[in-house]
Formats: sequence, structure tokens, C-alpha cells
Amino acid sequence: TQIRSAGDPMQNLVRLEMQMREREIVGPRLYAAGPIFTAPKGHPVSTWFNHQEDLAEAFTYQETDINVARNHVAEIHQTGMEGVKIVYDDLGGLVTKLDSAIAKAIIEQARELNMWVAIQTGTNADMQQAARWGVDMIEYASRDLIDSVTIRYLLDQKVTVIPSAFVSQVIPKEMVKQWYQRGAMAENIRLLDQAGVEIAAGASTGRGMSFGESLIAEMNQLAEFGMDAQRVLQAATLNGPKALQVDDLYGTLEEGKVADILIV
Repeated sequence: TQIRSAGDPMQNLVRLEMQMREREIVGPRLYAAGPIFTAPKGHPVSTWFNHQEDLAEAFTYQETDINVARNHVAEIHQTGMEGVKIVYDDLGGLVTKLDSAIAKAIIEQARELNMWVAIQTGTNADMQQAARWGVDMIEYASRDLIDSVTIRYLLDQKVTVIPSAFVSQVIPKEMVKQWYQRGAMAENIRLLDQAGVEIAAGASTGRGMSFGESLIAEMNQLAEFGMDAQRVLQAATLNGPKALQVDDLYGTLEEGKVADILIV
């Protein structure tokens, strides 16, 4: 199996990769981004971590300078990380948002190093900007309705959207109002699906939910929001590898691909 790690301490990821490579443990193929690029006191520094400096330092880069940010991208690439995760969202005014020039510079540096880019947005305008910048994946999407112009950019740039529709069940209750607009999310998933935008099933873990449990919950939520069973299954299998550009190896059972499937 494969897991995309979009925001974890780099030293933990390096150690885990080494343990699996040396067969000390058995685990999935990891596609890792390392620490999250965010603004000072942005998400998840002042949300998940509630200003706990040790956690914030391990899990994030709080960027204020373009050159420093670009150097951090080069650093995680040299360590073996294959992608970058950016938070470009103020959660409805709840936290500070990363400066747009810094976000763009991070993406440009990642592109130069052939790394995939995932970005968290919260508005239609920010989704459209991210698509113009050329990201691979947009997470959470938008608290307001996505318009046709943004959908066209998503299609033209072949951006995969990872809505994390089940996020309302794992975020702190006091944050739900700012972060999560259920009606808008349901309508946006319907609009994206009807337009043919690739949707992948991905969900937050680490807050009382396991990887398998969160994936099933996300699939159920996508179905509840109107996606048919075949599209939900594709979101949970093929579309993730397509976004990471490894669908020549994973995502479907075909001759020549890796048969990483357990049949009981």
C-alpha cells in the first residue's frame, strides 16, 4: 500500500524509511512532504498545537523570508522528502495566512527540484491562485462556493482536490464554524465531480482516528455528498497515485503494476 504523509517531523520520516528499507519493520510506501510550510502562528501552530513550541518546531516551518523558505525546500529534498505541504489559509480569520510571495516561491523551488506540491486553501480565490501557481493537490478546497473560472483552472492544470470532507469530525469544536461550511463543501464536491475534476479521498489522522478508519469515513462522506460508488472508489484508489504521478505503478489492478493487495 501507499501513504502520503503531508506534514510530519522530518527526522521521524527519515527514521521510518530507514527501518522499512532495512526490513526492521514492514510498512507502506511513503510519499512524504516533511514539515508543513505555514505563516508564523498560522495553522497548525496556533490550532492543532495550541502554541506548543516543541511540536510547532518539529512539524512546521513558520516562514517570513522568501530565501529562507526556498532553502527549507532544498533541505527537505536533500533529506529525501518527495513533496511539500503548504498551508495557505487563515481559517476564516482565525489565524495568520502565509504571505503569497513566499507561497509562490516555495512552489517554484519545489518545481525546480521535481517535487510534488500540496496546498491547503479555504476560499475560491485562493484555490484559483493555487491552480495558477501549478500545484498538484489542493486540500480542503473552499468554505465558499467554487466558481466556473476556478474549475476551469483546476481542469487545465490537472489539479487533484482532496476535500477531507470528514474533517468536521476531527477538528476541535470551537474551530468548526470558521473552518467548515458543510453546505458549501457538499455543493463544491458536487460541482467538482460533475465537472470532471479529479477528487482523491484523504483525511486527517492522529486525532483519535487510524489511517484505515479515516479513509472509510471519508469515502462514506463523499458518497453522502453525492458522489456515486464508482467515483468514490476511484477517489480512494487511483486518484491519489495519479496526483503523485505514480499511477503507472499503483491505483488499479493491471498487468505490469505493483500488486499490493491483500486478499482474505
